[in-house]
Order: sequence, then C-alpha cells, then structure tokens
Amino acid sequence: MSSRDRRAAGRRRAWGRGPIILRFEPLEGRALLSGLPDLVSSSFATSTHNSDWGSTVQAEGTILNQGNAPVGSAFQVAIYASATPQITRNSVQIGDVSIPAGLGPGLSSNYSETVSLPATPVPGFGSTANVYIATQIDPQGVVTESNTKNNKGLGIGYDTSAIAITPQQPALLQGASINVLSNSVQWGDTIQVTAQIRNNAQGNAPATRARLVLTPAGQAPGGSADYTIGNLEVPAIPAWQTANVQGSITLPMLPPPTLAGSQNFTLTLVPDADFQTNNLIPLPAPQGLGKDQLSLQIVPNTTATTTPVQGPLPDLAAGTLQVPAGPLNWGNSFQVTGTVENIGQADVTTPIRVRFLLMGPSGTSGEALFLGDAMLNNGLKAGYSQQLTQTLKLPNRLPAGLLIGSPTVARVEMIVDPEHTIAESFENNDNSFSAPFVVRIPGNNGTATVPNTPAVSATPNSSVTPAVAPTAKSRRVRITGQGKIVRRNIPVPHQSTTDKVVHGLTAFPNQVNKFVKGVIKNDL
Repeated sequence: MSSRDRRAAGRRRAWGRGPIILRFEPLEGRALLSGLPDLVSSSFATSTHNSDWGSTVQAEGTILNQGNAPVGSAFQVAIYASATPQITRNSVQIGDVSIPAGLGPGLSSNYSETVSLPATPVPGFGSTANVYIATQIDPQGVVTESNTKNNKGLGIGYDTSAIAITPQQPALLQGASINVLSNSVQWGDTIQVTAQIRNNAQGNAPATRARLVLTPAGQAPGGSADYTIGNLEVPAIPAWQTANVQGSITLPMLPPPTLAGSQNFTLTLVPDADFQTNNLIPLPAPQGLGKDQLSLQIVPNTTATTTPVQGPLPDLAAGTLQVPAGPLNWGNSFQVTGTVENIGQADVTTPIRVRFLLMGPSGTSGEALFLGDAMLNNGLKAGYSQQLTQTLKLPNRLPAGLLIGSPTVARVEMIVDPEHTIAESFENNDNSFSAPFVVRIPGNNGTATVPNTPAVSATPNSSVTPAVAPTAKSRRVRITGQGKIVRRNIPVPHQSTTDKVVHGLTAFPNQVNKFVKGVIKNDL
C-alpha cells in the first residue's frame, strides 16, 4: 500500500471512532492586554549622595502603573540598604511606603520617605565606598500583575540610588591660653577666668563645655586628687578656628578633703567636658603651662567673720549595674539600670552626675569609650539610695587608631560624680561594673572590625569620594519577563522624582505569544 493510501486509511479509521474534538485552553486568568496592572518604579533618588552610617536621608520615588488595569488593593514599596545595586538576602530593610489602592493604567504615584542608614556596615560592604539604597515593589505579592520581574533591579535612577559612605571629619579642641586676674586668691573668692580654645582639625566642633580642674601641685592632673571648680560654655567652633570664652567661678569656703593641706595648685582647662569631639578615655594629656594650664595659689580665707568648720560629709557610692544579656549591636541603643547610694553622714543638695563608660571584659583601667551621662538633679539624702534607668547608645565608629573586632566582649562601668564636684569623705567607692556581654556588627562573618573615624589631618581636607551617579548616556538594562528576556536601551532619567519616565516593559506570557502566532499563521 502506498503512503497516500495508508494515510487515507488512517483518516477513515479515525473518523469511524467519532469526530475529532479540538480543545482550546481557556484564556481566563491570562495576562492579556486588558487584564492586569504592571507596576514599575519610574524614578528614585535620595536627598544626598554622601552620608554616614546611622544618618537619615530622604528617599523619593515614583511608581508607575504601565499595565492595562487599575490596582485593586493597597501595596507596599520596601526600601533596602545593600552592598550591591541588587537586593539580596544580605540587604537590610530600612523603611517602607504604602501606596493606596486605585492606581489606574498610565498613572503614577509619588512618595517621599525619611529613612535611616544602618548603624554599621551592611553585610558584604567593603569592596567599594558606596552603599546602595534600592526599592522593591509589592514584596508580599499582594497585587496580581502581568509582570512581576520588573518590581526591582532596574538600576540607578529608576529604583536604586548610590550613597558614598563619608564619615564626619574629626574636630580637635585644644586650650590655647588660660588666665585669671590674680594668681593668688582665697577660698571663697570669686575669680574671673578667660580662656582661648582652638579647633585644630578639619571638622567642625559642636558646642560643649570646658571644665576647670584644680590639682595639688606636684601631682599629675587626671587622678583622684582632681576637683572641678566650675565650667565655661564653649560655642560651636568651625574647623581651624578659635573662640574666646570667659566666666566667673566661685571657690568653696573650705577646700575639699582631696585638696586640704595644699596651697599651690595647677588649674587645668579641659576643653571638651561633654565628649562632643572625642569619646575616648583617658583624655589627651594637657599641653602644659601657658596653654591650658596655669599655677594658682589659694590660701585660707582671712576675711570671713567666723572661721569655717568642716562638718559631716556625704559619701556617694555606686551600687549594682544591670545591662541586657546581649549580644548588643554596635550603633544601637540599649538600657542600663544602676543604683546610687549615699552612705555618708550629710545630704547632697546639688545635682549628681553619673557617667557610663564602655570597658574591656576585665574592667581594669585603660582605654574606655564614653557612652553618656545621667543627672540626679535633686541630689541624694544621707542613708538613701536611688535607682536610675538610662538609655545609652553604642558608637557606630571608633576613634582613629582604635581597632576592635566583631564580636567582642565588653562591660559597662558606672561612675558617680566622675568630675569630682562634690566634697566627699571617701572617694574610692564611686564606680561599679556590669556583667560581661557580647558586642557585634550584625551580619558579618566574625572577621570585620568596627569602622573608625578619620584621623586628624595636619591640613584642611575637603576631598569627598562621590557616589556613583547616573550619566547622561544610555545604558543597557536587563529586565526578566515571564519566560522571556527583554533588552532595552533606557536613557538615565533626571534626578527629579516628578519627571515621568515610561518604561516599555510589558511582555506576554509564552502561551499567549504561541497562541497569537498560531492564529496569525493559520489566517495567512
């Protein structure tokens, strides 16, 4: 039998079994031209391209519905910080924006949101100086779209912005001169102090206060024999500039026990008592006589009508100190709870300063980091104790030259009356320590170190590493469609989030493409 006869016989047998039924797959639920919305980010920018970890930036963007149906429900736009332009599992979400329902075809919705960069470097950061702020539309999949592959990863200017991590330049406050009207005074006198403070570094210094500290002659300032007699208000000082400050300081009628028996003292100017420019303790050594120190003689008061007599004194002591069990993250806040006691025989009627430092696990003297001060403004009666709860923040940068790995073990030290402004009967019970805890950078592999502030420069340094910014020429963007790769040369948009940029990103599913091609072929 010939081939034609065999085919004819096969057709007769097939028709004998019944009619051939052609089955067409229903098109309900398919992404046809009139069926579904398609959401894309048509523009995105941040308010700055230079910032530091923990800083706030303004994120502004536009969401375009380039589909053929309105959006039936509200959806979120998630904002991430990432070490790469792409959103990965290592990206850190730093904010989100809610877009209301009803965004129609061809319409756009603008948003503006204040977000904070992570307190410490994101996982994977280090190969470049940039951190990338990127968005993802509808990460929960609330909206049914014709194409979800264009909800993220379009590139800089569309849904991504690059920020160069630029740490704040350091300031360095130094006493340039100090003077009093008379170098020989009596206890109880009011003395006029004038000083000159210089910011000898490339960063601007915020307002702070300068401490005036008495130390018996022959002893090194910075020890337990120090006594603070007053403060001078220091204004904000720009880089490489100088400020003149002055104030009236009234000496106590009687010398405190740590100064009793001495008449010759060193008066030291501590230019940044609030640790606004340097949180490393101990503070730099004084520069010496003629700059931030002078010699001062203080003799007993001979003008008083009655001879002052030293009465009972308070004795402030540090009690228990509780911190979270950890681990704690660098750059984050945490709470501590401590107890302050007055076990002396006299009330403290003036405010009491309580200082918190971050120490090594041994708690021994050495380098420490200033975390914050708390004030007991009502003083403390003899025989009483007071519990205080204070919120502290771990720094996100360490002073230049100080290297601390992550994770590490640390403790918090609490010091009562750290500046020695209150005359006490005993001084060696003013501090206590917390239990050890772990401090870490979240998301790193254990080999990272906490970033440092820049070193003080001998000359002004205004160089800033710019972030990667869009260029004027076109670039190739790869958009993954449903089963299809669409490539287009897309010009970089303007930085304004109000500019409308239409993306031609609509793509049919493969099944619909094949069906349309088949219909067209049969019609020809």
